[in-house]
Amino acid sequence: MWKPTLTFSLVEDWTNYQPGGIPPQIAPEIHFDAPTMGWFPVLYVNDFWITKEQLVPINKTLEGKELLLEMSYEPIGLFKWQMISQ
Repeated sequence: MWKPTLTFSLVEDWTNYQPGGIPPQIAPEIHFDAPTMGWFPVLYVNDFWITKEQLVPINKTLEGKELLLEMSYEPIGLFKWQMISQ
Protein backbone atom coordinates (compact mmCIF):
# COMPACT_ATOMS: atom_id res chain seq x y z
CA MET A 1 0.00 0.00 0.00
CA TRP A 2 1.23 3.46 -0.89
CA LYS A 3 1.16 6.06 1.87
CA PRO A 4 0.68 9.53 0.34
CA THR A 5 2.25 11.39 3.26
CA LEU A 6 5.52 10.96 5.08
CA THR A 7 6.09 12.87 8.30
CA PHE A 8 9.43 12.88 10.07
CA SER A 9 9.19 13.80 13.73
CA LEU A 10 12.26 14.71 15.74
CA VAL A 11 11.53 13.85 19.37
CA GLU A 12 12.26 16.83 21.60
CA ASP A 13 13.73 15.77 24.92
CA TRP A 14 16.31 17.84 26.75
CA THR A 15 16.84 15.36 29.57
CA ASN A 16 20.49 14.65 30.39
CA TYR A 17 20.36 10.84 30.29
CA GLN A 18 23.26 8.75 31.51
CA PRO A 19 23.93 5.20 30.26
CA GLY A 20 21.84 2.83 32.36
CA GLY A 21 19.57 5.64 33.56
CA ILE A 22 17.14 5.76 30.64
CA PRO A 23 13.48 4.91 31.29
CA PRO A 24 12.79 1.38 29.96
CA GLN A 25 9.95 2.64 27.73
CA ILE A 26 12.34 4.64 25.55
CA ALA A 27 15.65 2.81 26.13
CA PRO A 28 15.51 0.82 22.85
CA GLU A 29 15.33 4.08 20.88
CA ILE A 30 18.19 5.94 22.60
CA HIS A 31 21.66 5.43 21.14
CA PHE A 32 24.70 6.73 22.98
CA ASP A 33 27.90 8.10 21.48
CA ALA A 34 30.57 6.61 23.76
CA PRO A 35 33.35 9.18 23.18
CA THR A 36 31.17 12.19 23.99
CA MET A 37 28.75 10.44 26.39
CA GLY A 38 25.99 12.16 24.42
CA TRP A 39 23.01 10.56 22.79
CA PHE A 40 21.56 10.85 19.33
CA PRO A 41 18.10 12.40 18.91
CA VAL A 42 15.22 10.10 18.05
CA LEU A 43 13.85 10.50 14.53
CA TYR A 44 10.39 8.96 14.28
CA VAL A 45 8.58 8.28 10.99
CA ASN A 46 5.07 9.26 11.97
CA ASP A 47 2.23 7.56 10.08
CA PHE A 48 -0.23 7.80 12.97
CA TRP A 49 -2.67 10.07 11.13
CA ILE A 50 -2.83 8.11 7.85
CA THR A 51 -6.25 6.54 7.51
CA LYS A 52 -7.24 3.44 5.56
CA GLU A 53 -9.05 5.63 3.03
CA GLN A 54 -5.80 7.44 2.18
CA LEU A 55 -3.86 4.27 1.32
CA VAL A 56 -3.44 3.46 -2.38
CA PRO A 57 -2.99 -0.17 -3.48
CA ILE A 58 0.07 -0.58 -5.68
CA ASN A 59 -0.78 -2.84 -8.60
CA LYS A 60 -0.97 -2.83 -12.42
CA THR A 61 -3.85 -0.32 -12.45
CA LEU A 62 -1.30 2.37 -11.55
CA GLU A 63 0.87 1.69 -14.58
CA GLY A 64 1.88 4.99 -16.16
CA LYS A 65 0.41 7.07 -13.33
CA GLU A 66 2.24 9.22 -10.81
CA LEU A 67 2.04 8.57 -7.10
CA LEU A 68 2.19 11.76 -5.08
CA LEU A 69 4.16 11.99 -1.87
CA GLU A 70 3.89 14.85 0.59
CA MET A 71 6.81 15.02 3.01
CA SER A 72 6.89 17.10 6.16
CA TYR A 73 8.89 17.58 9.31
CA GLU A 74 7.60 18.42 12.74
CA PRO A 75 9.15 18.33 16.19
CA ILE A 76 7.24 16.22 18.68
CA GLY A 77 7.37 16.15 22.46
CA LEU A 78 8.52 13.08 24.35
CA PHE A 79 5.12 12.41 25.91
CA LYS A 80 3.21 12.71 22.61
CA TRP A 81 5.76 10.46 20.89
CA GLN A 82 5.30 7.82 23.59
CA MET A 83 1.53 7.96 23.13
CA ILE A 84 1.42 7.62 19.34
CA SER A 85 4.25 5.12 19.01
CA GLN A 86 2.57 2.47 21.17
